[in-house]
Amino acid sequence: MKRNPKTIIVPIFILSLILSNSLEGQNTVPPNDGTMEAYISMGDDVQMINTFDFRYEGVKGTPYLYEDWQKGYVNFKNKKEEEAKTFKMNINLYEHTLFVVLYNGTVGTLPSQHIEDVNFIIEENGEATERKFIPLPRKQVEGLKVPGLGFYQIVHKGEYLLLKNYRKIFQEADYKGAYSTDVRYDEYKDEKKYFFSKDGTTFEKLKLKSKNLEKALPKHASDIKKTIKEKKLNLSNDEDVKTLLITLENKS
Repeated sequence: MKRNPKTIIVPIFILSLILSNSLEGQNTVPPNDGTMEAYISMGDDVQMINTFDFRYEGVKGTPYLYEDWQKGYVNFKNKKEEEAKTFKMNINLYEHTLFVVLYNGTVGTLPSQHIEDVNFIIEENGEATERKFIPLPRKQVEGLKVPGLGFYQIVHKGEYLLLKNYRKIFQEADYKGAYSTDVRYDEYKDEKKYFFSKDGTTFEKLKLKSKNLEKALPKHASDIKKTIKEKKLNLSNDEDVKTLLITLENKS
């Protein structure tokens, strides 16, 4: 039976536990305060959700970017704050939707068309790093004949723009029939792709290998080989790719 991979209903005591843990230590936004409140005060563009859970019974994986809420902040188009308020957030990559825990403890979605960027604050090994995502038309970036916006992580933004696209592929169970694969569970599978632009508007899918970068940037072909060798760069590491692109831009 086909499952609908959307937010599910959970018992209220489980929801309370999830939200109470998520909100611990969170800087909340009081009513009538700041840019965020303008978009989450029960407006027409905001969907309020009474129950929420990252877990899906009978389904492996999650449609969300992270397995739990992450701290972060949002900048909106045409309206900036000197200091953005932090929220607990996550992105549903299957539905291309940003979820936030609101100041009153409920969960809501923010309208992508009003968002300038989404910034997650990730703490690893005692250090905090920011990961910036921007909403762009999926047709423009991925060349898909589908409407709507997707969220793309900025790996590098300068003369060149490199985006990382996190995707969730939903695979249904297949255990019936003579030619089934005997997979007895539904599963969200992770997929990552990179998209490269030289002008900020036209994108091409790019596998992060030296020969592909040389083809995308033929005038830098020799510099790419030289820089990778001299700096001992690993192109499977986003920070090393960023270092490479900055070095090439400085040579332009």
